[in-house]
Amino acid sequence: MKIVWSFFACALSIAPAFADELPKFQVDASWPKTLPNNWIMGQAAGVAVDAQDHIWVIQRPRSLTDDEKAASLNPPRSKCCKPAPPVLEFDSDGNLLF
Repeated sequence: MKIVWSFFACALSIAPAFADELPKFQVDASWPKTLPNNWIMGQAAGVAVDAQDHIWVIQRPRSLTDDEKAASLNPPRSKCCKPAPPVLEFDSDGNLLF
């Protein structure tokens, strides 16, 4: 716990020095691309980038409501959607890799 607080205190102390150089991020509404198999993602639990610039997403399929995963119910309530697998790998363009 001391390490976390020390890091936080250090970050606060140097933040003003780099205030003009902060990165600016923008949301890309088209990322990721549409998932196959009528899949839908639940709550994202983690995101990581590997050495090949592949983005790994860990998501929680059980966080989806019955209305959101209606196609996976027996009998299906609609044509869409089914929970995606818990671990998904994407390329930097947002294409799902298998």
